[in-house]
Amino acid sequence: MTTEIKQQIALAAKDYLSENSLSNNWLVEASGVNERYVSPMLNGDLKAGLKNGIGEIHFKKVAKTIGFAIEENYWINAETKQSERLEVELLDAKKNGGTRVIIGQTGCGKTYTIDQFMAKPRYADSSYRITVSDMHTVNDIINEWCEKLNVVSKGGRITRLSKTERKIPDFDIGRGGEPAPSGS
Repeated sequence: MTTEIKQQIALAAKDYLSENSLSNNWLVEASGVNERYVSPMLNGDLKAGLKNGIGEIHFKKVAKTIGFAIEENYWINAETKQSERLEVELLDAKKNGGTRVIIGQTGCGKTYTIDQFMAKPRYADSSYRITVSDMHTVNDIINEWCEKLNVVSKGGRITRLSKTERKIPDFDIGRGGEPAPSGS
């Protein structure tokens, strides 16, 4: 990785944090890169006191976290009417506290659009996705739901669903699914 690309990633990260009103700590947690490297990186110091500088792996992690493409894309994702409708559905589900089942042909952009939506800091911690196919049973879906919420998946369907219901935090629907302040 060239110094120029490292500088571009650092600048893009700084801009991303600023545009989304996020802290350096958010980037540390979201990317898994140690604070020892994040702060110097954001300040343009690509060496951080190290003889060989900050490792390439750390720049790759930051780039992935902020959605900065460092490799050439051979498949270009284009906004389509379907992807726009899907995003509207996802936003509506967040606003109204609902669930959506997305069905579509292979390659129509379901996974890409949902990944982009869930990568947004505002929705990342309060959104859940389960991908199913015609091979999945109801029990498979309930088990995956339990796994997403770190619930022990023992007992019948109703018992497992009740356990997951207790695990989901209360959300203030009017604030787009953000956790409600205590006492509200």
